[in-house]
Amino acid sequence: MNSLTSDTPEIHNSWKHWITKDTTLRVPEDFGSIEAVSSFLSDKLWPTDVTVYIDVADGIYTPSANELASNKVELNTSNQSVLKGRTTIEKTISAFVSATGSAGNWDVILTLNNLTGLTVGKFVNIYDLAGTGDPEAVGGCLEITNLSGSNITVKSLHKAGTFPTLTITSGVLDANLTSFEQLAIFVNSNVTVTRINVINDLSNSIGITVSKSNNSLNLSYVGFAKQTYGIFSSNHISYISLGVGVCFSGHYSGIVTGNVAFYGNPSITGCTNGIVSTTNAGFYGITNSVAGNTIDFYASKKGLIILPQDYTSTRALSPAWQVSGNDDGLITD
Repeated sequence: MNSLTSDTPEIHNSWKHWITKDTTLRVPEDFGSIEAVSSFLSDKLWPTDVTVYIDVADGIYTPSANELASNKVELNTSNQSVLKGRTTIEKTISAFVSATGSAGNWDVILTLNNLTGLTVGKFVNIYDLAGTGDPEAVGGCLEITNLSGSNITVKSLHKAGTFPTLTITSGVLDANLTSFEQLAIFVNSNVTVTRINVINDLSNSIGITVSKSNNSLNLSYVGFAKQTYGIFSSNHISYISLGVGVCFSGHYSGIVTGNVAFYGNPSITGCTNGIVSTTNAGFYGITNSVAGNTIDFYASKKGLIILPQDYTSTRALSPAWQVSGNDDGLITD
């Protein structure tokens, strides 16, 4: 099936199961829920040069009655699909004001260019931080607890007992207005997810599950918070690509997979384990795809775990890591 293109002669009994050109499916205009889109696509096929876009309007999406048992939406797609939210509010961070609290429970105050469109109780993604000391310490997918003047207070799950000394000269804060809450994403094909936050604090929850080998999951401007696992791949030959604005916070493990490539500067903070790479010989483990990028494992108990220690994990040590504030920065076996 992967060898098909849009020029391939018809080989199916009925065209009704085929999508032959790039198509956008809108929620809620065309389909009342994410589940309805998933059901529609479950028996559809499309060639490799066609992309199906699932365009989700601003709002909070929670499980429907049929999804409550599993708390997940399955994207059983034939080939490449894109799941995207419509609106992201972007702010610039100009200063770090203060951090008060204790390990795993910090109130962090930051100064923004403006607070328009932000709401207490929502999650924002904080990344691309620059300054002195350890500005990465305030990154992640964090909940807004207060808004006042030009200052925002976010709840940080930073695990260190003493908050680091830092200043911030610049940084980005994104608020995705499309949010999946208590609703996980289950994919078994090549999927791109962008401009969506996935928030789930249920027991043993997973933000995105990649179920098949040789599938790719491409992320940009996506935040994960509270799940047991942000992303979990059940096999070591799935490929996770982290683009710009991907943030994790408060997981047991941010990512569990075999292969991760990062194209932006991901922020993975306040987790028990940042990334667990269960590599096998012949695969790359963790790779930095853009010179000068870093990946921030700040203030997780264990920053990066690579298992087993072989050619793969040796290759994986080449990127620039920010592992300050962890009990153990890098663990190999």
